[in-house]
Amino acid sequence: MVLFGALVLLGLASRAVGHPGHRPRQLSKRAQLLNSYRFNTVSSYAPGDDAIFHKPRTTTERRDKRADYVGIATLKLREVAPQAEFRLVDDSYVGSNGVAHVHFQQTVDGIDVDNAQFNVNLLGDGTVLSFGSSFSEHTPEIPNISKRTGPSTTPLGAFQTAVQLLDLPITGVAASTAESIDDDGTYVIRGVRGAVTDPLVKLAYVQVNGSVALAWRVETDIGTNWLHTYIDATTGKDISGVVDYTDTATYEVYPWGSMNPDESARQSVANPEDTATSPFGWHSDGTQEYTTLHGNNAFVTISSGNNPSSSDLLFSYPYSPATTDPASYVEASATQGFYIVNRFHDILYKLGFDEDAGNFQTNNNGKGGASGDPLELIVQASGGSAQIYVPADGRSPRLSMGVWSGTPQRDSMFDATVLLHEYMHGVTRRLVGGPATSGCLSDMNGLSINEGYSDFVPTLLRVKESDTRSTDYTIADWATGQPIGLRSHYVSTSLVKTPLTYSSLNDLVSTGGFDLATVWASVLYDVFWNMVDTYGIGDVSAVSFDANGVPQGARYLLLKLILDSEALMPCNAHHLQARDALLEADRVLTGGVNKCSIWRGFARRGFGQDAVYGSGTRGRTQSFLFSTLLPLNLTKTEPTMASEIQIRLAKPSDADAIGKVHNEALNQFHEFYQAFYEHPIEQIILVNTRNVVQNPKHQFYVAVDELDTVVGFIRYHVVDATEPSDATTTVEAHEIPAVTTPASNLFAIKDHMKELWERFGHPREDEMDACYEKAVDGRKHSYIKHIMVDPKYQRKGIGAKLLRTVIDISDTERVPTFLVASAEGHGLYKRLGFEDLGTWTIDNGRWAKEIVQHEHDLGLTGNERLSEWFAGTQEVEKYMMRWETRE
Repeated sequence: MVLFGALVLLGLASRAVGHPGHRPRQLSKRAQLLNSYRFNTVSSYAPGDDAIFHKPRTTTERRDKRADYVGIATLKLREVAPQAEFRLVDDSYVGSNGVAHVHFQQTVDGIDVDNAQFNVNLLGDGTVLSFGSSFSEHTPEIPNISKRTGPSTTPLGAFQTAVQLLDLPITGVAASTAESIDDDGTYVIRGVRGAVTDPLVKLAYVQVNGSVALAWRVETDIGTNWLHTYIDATTGKDISGVVDYTDTATYEVYPWGSMNPDESARQSVANPEDTATSPFGWHSDGTQEYTTLHGNNAFVTISSGNNPSSSDLLFSYPYSPATTDPASYVEASATQGFYIVNRFHDILYKLGFDEDAGNFQTNNNGKGGASGDPLELIVQASGGSAQIYVPADGRSPRLSMGVWSGTPQRDSMFDATVLLHEYMHGVTRRLVGGPATSGCLSDMNGLSINEGYSDFVPTLLRVKESDTRSTDYTIADWATGQPIGLRSHYVSTSLVKTPLTYSSLNDLVSTGGFDLATVWASVLYDVFWNMVDTYGIGDVSAVSFDANGVPQGARYLLLKLILDSEALMPCNAHHLQARDALLEADRVLTGGVNKCSIWRGFARRGFGQDAVYGSGTRGRTQSFLFSTLLPLNLTKTEPTMASEIQIRLAKPSDADAIGKVHNEALNQFHEFYQAFYEHPIEQIILVNTRNVVQNPKHQFYVAVDELDTVVGFIRYHVVDATEPSDATTTVEAHEIPAVTTPASNLFAIKDHMKELWERFGHPREDEMDACYEKAVDGRKHSYIKHIMVDPKYQRKGIGAKLLRTVIDISDTERVPTFLVASAEGHGLYKRLGFEDLGTWTIDNGRWAKEIVQHEHDLGLTGNERLSEWFAGTQEVEKYMMRWETRE
């Protein structure tokens, strides 16, 4: 019988892995057939707890000897799986973050269980940080191979069965022969046509439906797919599972950071290589100099043979997107591709994807890892798609970029989202499960994670400094000529434009839909913008580090965390394990500073702390909870950063603390407004806050530090079409909020100031209310009254964190958000997607003079210095709206 599965098999230690071509837009018949045979291998993952990071420990030193951490890892494996037979995979290394990664392969009677791996991650002092396992607990009965008869139980018979059942485009099968070529039992199939290389067959064990079975592993490279097909070795008639090692897509490039010809003009870039990460430059491998597009990191292949050559290394060729004949600009295409993959190599190297981690280089210069595997970049490949084949470390990956149909045709090499997407598949294949195992993340969970990373990283590199949280991106929009590109939804923070959450995967893993990638990419996009509030976006042109070795700016900090997390996660990880690995990577690198930013991003789309991954296609239960998670590093000598702040609903007992923050935040205006009010301003704010906090119509969220001290708050309420208009009368950013209260004289204006107060407070109301009413147009919306942060904690991203809490609620409800912005907060609100509706200015200096003159005319004193204190000052108020539902 045919055994159905989901899409990944772990670890084929010495063979290749890839990812199928992203042809627009429906899965091919073969792709659907292959998906039906994918394995469903389950991994466990045990991340370390926070106590690991609070132990006194000296600075981590890079280890030169593997014996220490390999021995500790082996002990951990024997502790967890004492009955297991296994071998050490020869790819253990210490990452740039100081974490050692050790990988093991389960075996039975000396034969690998191909989809059974164990990985252990260790800190520099030998502490086990985490471990993951897909080892089987079942030991099979070892069959007697020699007693089998008939062609179905031979290597040749297994190959013929694979070709027949998968309808592979290989001919000459009937006349083919099998020849033993290796002492390890590998056979090569001779005499067939239609395969890129001769097929290989070897015995292996695999986990299928909870048991371990012997199978013939049939390796076939047919160009569009590089397959390991497992044929039941007992019957020879059934497919136990399939792994497709091909990663594909369709995309473009110009200068680094520009994704296609629509984003910038072509530029001449001199000496772009980073000598620290490419010490031989881009046109040498340390033993040979090249005058073509060939070097230590990559080399170009052009089917026509016109590989650009220049004795002075001047690669300048004409190109216009309007050109109809791709062959006329093949040299320009090759140059663009060579430039981008080398730039990406240098960026990734600085972030930890180096020789030990399995990067792509001819000469590793004695720095570890397996050499001899520069990236082969195929220009204007046949087939009109893009794809990458990724063998284990030591064998060159092959990245093919085709020309897409259209008028005119578009060469995908000029769409960097495509090229970077493909390259990132290669990175993921090398990091997850270890450099010697390129078959991880190949089930439907893994496909979503793998594709999601490859969609997100080009987006991360595409973000401009002028972008905001409301900026959306996609993949291959230029190459396809379609705004939505290859996907059904954008990579977006909008839950309206991209309404995908964790539970959406219940359907997507069954259908293999293109949104599998978008779910994961959009979660990471939320995490990114959360981190931008703390670190800014960051310069795309270069990676820089702070004194602790942490990348500066959210862009490359998050990319570093992604790379580190891929090395940490188990081979057959599901989404929640990948989430935990990202949190763990942050704990290693920063001590968990970004914990809240990461949790918030995941929780917003249902990957929260109570999310559950269950068996079956509909076993995922989502959770939007994150607020009970406590931040790390509870002892501080500096004021708290936003990443260490927790947001929660206010309680009635918080009223006085909220009032205190309100008073502190508006202290500079107290003298001005005290001239009008009869009661002390501090008392008015405190009493009014106590009343409003208990009013169920008004919602307060508070920002609290590690001791649960309130350091900021946001107050808002939801307005619907039936609500009286006076409920939304505008309130100046500094004004005391009105509320119905028995203490009606709390807001009493001094008798002698009432006439002046009328002139001060009312002239703008009609104009401002008209602007507001026109904008909301009777729609339900969130109306933010106040965002206040204690002055000691300002400019640390806490206000943004509070505001995003209400934005998230509004987005979930699919309603816009209205607020009145001060000049100081205007930039933040623009970045978060708010648009200007109108601007009004309060001339405090002028009104201070009028107050002094008015009281002087009445023979009163006490406020004479107001005109001095407020001379030349003014406040700018902006009405702003975030149109989340305008689509």
